Amino acid sequence: MCCFLLCCSSGAGSGEVKTLIAETRVRFDALENMISPIVQKVKSKVGSELGKTEVECFNKSFLPTADLAEYVLPTHLIPEEYQFVYRMVLEYTQEMIDIGKQKNVNEETHIHPPTFKLLQDLVKHFLSAHEVEFFEKSLTGTVEIGYETSLRTRKGVLPVTGETDQLICIGGVPVGNVEVKNLSMPCNTPREIGEILAEDKGFAERYRRRVGVEPRLFPSVLVSGQRWVFVDRSFGEGGEQYLLFPALVTFELETVGEGAVYKVDESSVEMVSRMLMRMMHAMEKLIEAIGTTRKRMYDVYAASEDTEGEGDGGDESSDDEDPLAPPAPRKGPSATDKPTATAAASKGAKGGGGGGGDKKRATQSNLTMENMYRHDLDTLWHRVVLL
Repeated sequence: MCCFLLCCSSGAGSGEVKTLIAETRVRFDALENMISPIVQKVKSKVGSELGKTEVECFNKSFLPTADLAEYVLPTHLIPEEYQFVYRMVLEYTQEMIDIGKQKNVNEETHIHPPTFKLLQDLVKHFLSAHEVEFFEKSLTGTVEIGYETSLRTRKGVLPVTGETDQLICIGGVPVGNVEVKNLSMPCNTPREIGEILAEDKGFAERYRRRVGVEPRLFPSVLVSGQRWVFVDRSFGEGGEQYLLFPALVTFELETVGEGAVYKVDESSVEMVSRMLMRMMHAMEKLIEAIGTTRKRMYDVYAASEDTEGEGDGGDESSDDEDPLAPPAPRKGPSATDKPTATAAASKGAKGGGGGGGDKKRATQSNLTMENMYRHDLDTLWHRVVLL
């Protein structure tokens, strides 16, 4: 605008003014394109309101029904455990049929309590060695079941927030997620699929923030009492990926004459039982990873403390000792841990006081690409902070 007034006051021709206006518009358009992702980031969306466009932004794949048996194959190795889970799922299915006959389809009143109890009983049975926490939705909601994440769309970064119904945790770290719908929901619409994907993403990211590493596989399940849809969020070299398993329908309503008959699909009940066993196994792996990661971090800290103490002692180290060589193996899981070894090695290179200038120059001349890599890895490792 200032340029426009300046041109008018200086007697610029109408053609020059039109050219200037056109150039200004082009610049404004370019500026708008630059800031549009930032503007879009301000506009958040609730996970239960995601549509087909947002669902397409997840890096996901759908498992064919014919391939499902391969994923539950390891559960056949524990027949006693399977029979235990099968009986519980069958009892749950019968209870859902009774609720359906009474036309009590509301999830919070009729579906939540038995579904929560089923998952609680299974977790307590399979993960009895751990102090598991259950955070569940009430009429007022809770902070623990809330999540925040972001989804990269074609228009920019879209923040997504919401709440789940049941969250399974260890020390405040989520390891499993359950979203419950009422009996009338098909569990295959974009809004339902988008919601369970957003929850799986949000709680897996919370796991990463709390533990300091990506969960290799984070399990979630969407259940209506009649339909079960399991979802896995995995992380590998290609980033995060989502695998949606086929919907398992445990009973059907059939019309016989003028009446309605509910019929249990035993094959689906069997598959749900095995998928729940698989989910318990995935949660146990996440719990083990929490302990392993925290132990490794403590070992790194302990090793650095030990080497710092040795460096304060002056000439305690031998002249023949290579300060870049890894220390003697420690007892326990940290014996083969590279970050632990490199932590001691880099501290020895900095603080070992007995060598003098010649030894220091010799050490520097003996640097190799491997030692450089170890030093960089050690520096990165010490920057990891557990939240």
